[in-house]
Amino acid sequence: SGTAVSVAEGNGGTTLALFPLRISAPLEVPVIVQYQTADGSALAGSDYMAANGTATIPAGATEVTIPITVLADATLELTETFTVLLSSPVNATLATATLTGTIQNDDDQPVLQISPATVTAGPGGPFLAWIEIKLPEASTSLGFPVAYAVATRNGTALAGTDYTPITGGVLTFPPGNGTPASLWITVSVAGNQNAGGGPTQFHVDFTPLTGPASILSTEVKIEPLRVTAFSRIGLGFYTVSFPTGIAQNYVIQQATSLAGPWSDKTSVIPGTGNPVDEFLLFASQPRAYFRVRSFTTPPATPANLGSNP
Repeated sequence: SGTAVSVAEGNGGTTLALFPLRISAPLEVPVIVQYQTADGSALAGSDYMAANGTATIPAGATEVTIPITVLADATLELTETFTVLLSSPVNATLATATLTGTIQNDDDQPVLQISPATVTAGPGGPFLAWIEIKLPEASTSLGFPVAYAVATRNGTALAGTDYTPITGGVLTFPPGNGTPASLWITVSVAGNQNAGGGPTQFHVDFTPLTGPASILSTEVKIEPLRVTAFSRIGLGFYTVSFPTGIAQNYVIQQATSLAGPWSDKTSVIPGTGNPVDEFLLFASQPRAYFRVRSFTTPPATPANLGSNP
């Protein structure tokens, strides 16, 4: 009888996959069997060296090994298999005629570039935190999908209260053509958070599903909607100022009464690097009320997160 063998591919040179052949008790005559390799997902010449020959268990012995050379490289691949076919036994019968060799990938998963995200939880909501995930150019010529499990993790922001958690999500980059690839995912964030207080945050973790690599994480910051100043500077003219560094769009709305109806006055995008981002407003009616609402403009179509079986 023979047994299947599994070996780590390695990053250079060669590795031997040793297939043992055994008989239950020693005989006074040799046991002879023919063998030949056959491709599976592993290919002769690039993943292993094709081989064929005769394996002999000497008289009085119980075991012999068939050595098959595995070719190592530093290229990320899926785990692959080949087979050793046994035939024409002499002085014994075959319990199995096919032995499977498994070449385990031991190369690191491609390193993702993950952008942090900031979302302003103003009136209304929910709002979307957009997270961009990039696969480097050198990794996108792979001939198979690259997949990561995706899950959120609490920080000072809490799942179910401040944001909608992701559990069991899978982000998959399809096989590429050697150019950088970029996908987006979204996390829903509740509105009306911590007005007048400081920001909160949670994390999104990416765990590789093939190849040894560390879990990668990014932070999502939730900023409360803040206006640093709202001032009348002349008849019918006002300025509104926002804190800098918040990558979030706002829309300023105007009405003639607090009951509304409210109409969009202007859209502004803070974070230009000035001490404050200040915008001039003009009241087109004798009595005017203003309010500020936050919104998010999608940067791209989000990636679909499937289930992790």
